Amino acid sequence: MKCKQQKNMSLLLVLIMALSMAVFTTQASNAAETVTIAAWDFTAAGAGAATSFPATSGWVGYVNNRTILNISSGSYVYVMSGDQLFVPTTSTPSGAVPFGYAITFTPNPQNSDIHGYLVMISTNGGITWNAVLDNQYIVSSLPLELQVKATAPGRNDSSVTTYNYTQAKLPMVDASKNSGAVIPGTTIELECSENNATIKFKINGGETQTYIGALKLDEGLFIGDPAMATITTWAEKSGYLPTDVTNYFYTKATEGNVTEEEPAGIGCDIGNFGYTAFAAFLGIIPFVLIKNI
Repeated sequence: MKCKQQKNMSLLLVLIMALSMAVFTTQASNAAETVTIAAWDFTAAGAGAATSFPATSGWVGYVNNRTILNISSGSYVYVMSGDQLFVPTTSTPSGAVPFGYAITFTPNPQNSDIHGYLVMISTNGGITWNAVLDNQYIVSSLPLELQVKATAPGRNDSSVTTYNYTQAKLPMVDASKNSGAVIPGTTIELECSENNATIKFKINGGETQTYIGALKLDEGLFIGDPAMATITTWAEKSGYLPTDVTNYFYTKATEGNVTEEEPAGIGCDIGNFGYTAFAAFLGIIPFVLIKNI
């Protein structure tokens, strides 16, 4: 019995090796052409639409420039044609980007020396295709569904990859001090983490101003009861959605409801000075006593 099992396993291994080395020719299921399969790409096991394929072992179909081989019931493997190009890679595989953003595409290293190689893109679901100049696509509309493939004379196109992009939104503006009680004369700094973003603000609902430096909350800015100063702020930058508006509320500090921060080191310096003076005083006492003796 054990020998029979080993024999069956050996036959199975021989069959698998024969299949992996063979060159298959099959009629495409949705194209009037013969597709030659020269190598198996096991890195992309059938997923997604695979459930719509026949569950018969050995079935072969052609979908989106890729041949699909059913190696067993319900188990699929993508198979690349020997002349098929690899999919280009991108610096930004989907996500949030601003208008004017350059999406860079890079040929697969195995296709880098192919004459006439082009990265092609489609923005209308594959109806029309255009070559990407300098392997970059400049985003001019959002949201965007971008389909990408590689093409070259005498080679089969790569499979089609789809990327989806939305318009990027600027992060909220931060203040150097959160809402709370402050002493009149306190300065507030505003910051946006996005480089070169323009920060806008209003004080107490007044006119919109452009932030160029720290804001000083003078006595006269605290209005109402309780006396309060309000900073409304947001950020803007070309190509981006503006940030959400943020409000910071600062109440006028009364005696006892705010603690001023000491400049770093002062408390420590005073303590060291007092300790040094006291030690010096103790050192003088023995000297005076000895002198009097």
